[in-house]
Amino acid sequence: MSKSTLARLGSATQNPRATKRQTLARPGRTQHGRATPSSHASNNAINATSVNYACIKKLKGKVIEIEVNKAKMEEKWKMSNNALTEQSSQHKTMVDALDAEYRKLQEVAKGQADLGRWRSRSRELDGG
Repeated sequence: MSKSTLARLGSATQNPRATKRQTLARPGRTQHGRATPSSHASNNAINATSVNYACIKKLKGKVIEIEVNKAKMEEKWKMSNNALTEQSSQHKTMVDALDAEYRKLQEVAKGQADLGRWRSRSRELDGG
């Protein structure tokens, strides 16, 4: 049953100020507003069932779509995580190499400073 049909039926049955003409225009109603047994009730049940089935089918389709997207996102996350882990190990190796080079330069600088002190002392001793 479409939304407009449901809205029309809902508003017609809930309007206490409906005129006799409006009351008679409603399917399955007598002049006094009482429901009459007719095929409309069974059609409404079938239509409601088909509407529910259509809604459930639509929701199941959306759930499947979401699960597929979830699987894709998990796969992308795993790939990204592996790439970051690999980059992290490469960066650690690079940092270790730069640290070793820094230590060597410190030793060279310390040696040059010691050499400069030795030269200045030797000049003092030679000059003095």
